[in-house]
Amino acid sequence: MQWEPVGTFIDIGQPLALPATQRPERTKALEMVESGTARGIVVPTYVMLWHFPSDLEAFTAWQDKTGSWVSSPWNTVALDERIGTGRLRPSRAVS
Repeated sequence: MQWEPVGTFIDIGQPLALPATQRPERTKALEMVESGTARGIVVPTYVMLWHFPSDLEAFTAWQDKTGSWVSSPWNTVALDERIGTGRLRPSRAVS
């Protein structure tokens, strides 16, 4: 399966120091998923999306609401096997 990036966001914030909701590039990526422009998000490390327990709880609820997926280059499990190809749409990834 091939994906086509539809947006690239550079987060120069300090993910370990700020709540995720205070990082505008993260917000832009989530908005792309909510608008249907993207189906998922690829990040270098998951801490870019959540670090504090409250961030993780809110992000998990957001994923449940949107049906989105998240992946990282460090993932060792094939994404389509993990969540099923029926939930993926090729050419709809955010990197």
